[in-house]
Amino acid sequence: MLYRGFGYRNRGCQKAAQKISSYGVDGLVIISGTFHLGHLALILNKEIRKPILLWAFNELPYNGGKIRLNSVCGVNLNASNLYKSGCDNFICIVSDRIDTEWIDALRMKKALEDAHIGLVGYNAHGFST
Repeated sequence: MLYRGFGYRNRGCQKAAQKISSYGVDGLVIISGTFHLGHLALILNKEIRKPILLWAFNELPYNGGKIRLNSVCGVNLNASNLYKSGCDNFICIVSDRIDTEWIDALRMKKALEDAHIGLVGYNAHGFST
């Protein structure tokens, strides 16, 4: 589910979070394309309460001038704010590609949450662990 156009103001972000939550998403990817103020991740997490992938892009080559993206700074700020708010269900990556292992883990988590598993059998007498 891709949601665009909510802007960067609190009210718009709250509306976006409610909309995203209504879709029953299993996780949330927050892309930090540049440095920002860090409040959006807090608002999104407050409403959605699902695992979060904080994703920063690799920085462009540095030539001694201004840092052109500063994406990593944005992810660090989100991570710090989420941690300070008591959230511990996030990971951070710096990459040009999304972390497909995180996506796969999220799929596995969802499959296991919805699974009905029967267990038959028990340890043989005298062989308990």
